[in-house]
Amino acid sequence: MKNHPTIADFWLIHGNKSYCDLANKDVWSIIKETAIDKNVPTALLSYESSNTEIVTRLLSHITGIPVSNIQEGKIKQEEDNRISEAFKSLEHIPLYLTDAQSLPFSELKDTIQTMVHEHEVKIVIIDDMRFVKSFDLEALDNFAEELDILLICIYKNNGKYGKAEGF
Repeated sequence: MKNHPTIADFWLIHGNKSYCDLANKDVWSIIKETAIDKNVPTALLSYESSNTEIVTRLLSHITGIPVSNIQEGKIKQEEDNRISEAFKSLEHIPLYLTDAQSLPFSELKDTIQTMVHEHEVKIVIIDDMRFVKSFDLEALDNFAEELDILLICIYKNNGKYGKAEGF
């Protein structure tokens, strides 16, 4: 099982923190609090996971059913009902997912801008910045300020890559 990111792994690049309380939250809790509970348009761009993996992890977080059980189809009838209900509840929330694994960083800003203009996204979460080459934190900060969004970048520090200066 993968470790969930801790608050030490989040970079709050820019934005209004009133959309969510980041202290002691993992990405799934932030998504649940913002998009599901508060109906704030939220986008998750993942350089680590496919959309299918993202939905599976979110369903696991909402239902409390282990990801491995969902992936392997090892679920009981009662759990199947919980998954169905959770999936139905996700159909109408303002959550936008992008499998960014093949998205060059040069196109990241265009993707975010499109989400903000077309879907009024207020929070953008980028997971996992370790896989992004040649990113400019200052440019991201300026871009987020220009769009007036809360931008959260996740960097799962496993000791091999270090941390960005100033974070």
